[in-house]
Amino acid sequence: AGKPAIRIDLKPHAGAATYAGAKYWVDPAPKLGMEMEFRDQGGKPVRRVIYTFGQDLKIDGHDQAFVKATKIVSATSPDSFCDVTYDKPKIVQTSAAEFDITSLHAKTAP
Repeated sequence: AGKPAIRIDLKPHAGAATYAGAKYWVDPAPKLGMEMEFRDQGGKPVRRVIYTFGQDLKIDGHDQAFVKATKIVSATSPDSFCDVTYDKPKIVQTSAAEFDITSLHAKTAP
């Protein structure tokens, strides 16, 4: 049995990319990402990332659903996967300099 979801199709902006695109499924009620499927240059699934929510964080006095576990699965070898469970997440205030998306792009550019 499936679950209602919104699917968002993603494609790289330009140039060479590790993946030719991805499909991202969002649970429409809480608007949380449930799963992401990365595709190769031929459009075939390569890797799936499945998000499980099961804990809340208090952010600015409000409860926010947060990921409890992530499962990364090879689409070509489903027995090849990595499970990661997150316990007791800690909110840390950061400066704009610590997470600068422009700097991140420069570090990852070919």
